[in-house]
Amino acid sequence: MYACAENMKASRGRACRTQGGYILLEALVSLAVLSIGIFTIQGAMREAIIVRGMTRDYVEVRFLLEEMVAKLQIQPRLMEGASGGGAFPGELSRYRYTWSVTRVDIPLPPLPANATPEMRERYENFELPVKYLGKISVEVSWERSGEPHAEIMETLFSHKKLIMLSEEEEGSVPQP
Repeated sequence: MYACAENMKASRGRACRTQGGYILLEALVSLAVLSIGIFTIQGAMREAIIVRGMTRDYVEVRFLLEEMVAKLQIQPRLMEGASGGGAFPGELSRYRYTWSVTRVDIPLPPLPANATPEMRERYENFELPVKYLGKISVEVSWERSGEPHAEIMETLFSHKKLIMLSEEEEGSVPQP
C-alpha cells in the first residue's frame, strides 16, 4: 500500500490501477481452481458412497449364499432336479434367491499318449468307485441403482445323499 501511494504521486495513480486488475484476475483464477477441487472431492465422495454400498451388498449376499447352501446341505437326502426360489424375509427382501440340485458325472482322466498296451488295457477295464456326485447351486440376485447384480455359489456333496429320479421311480433309493 505504501509503495502504491509513493508510485501514485510519481505517476499520477496509473501504477495502482494496473496492480488492482491483476488482483482481480488472480482472485478469479483461484476461485476457478477452488471450484474444480471442490467438484473433484464431491465426485470422489459420491463414488466412495456407491462403492461402500456395493461392498455391503456383496458381504450380505455372501452370508445369504452360505446360509442357503448350509440349509440344503443339512438335508438327509436331496432329489436330483429339485429346485426352488423366493425372497429373503424382512430387511433383506430386496434379495431374491434360486437353488437347484443336479448330478455331476465324474469322467475318467484322459489316457496319456505314451501309454503302454498294459496301461491301455487297465484303463479300459477300470471303473470308478463313485461315478457321480450331487451339486447344489444357489444364486442370489438384487438391484442397486437400477443395475441388476447376481452371485452364484456351488458345492458338491456325496452321491449317497443324492436321490436319482430313475432310482426313485424304480423304488431303489441308495442307502447312506
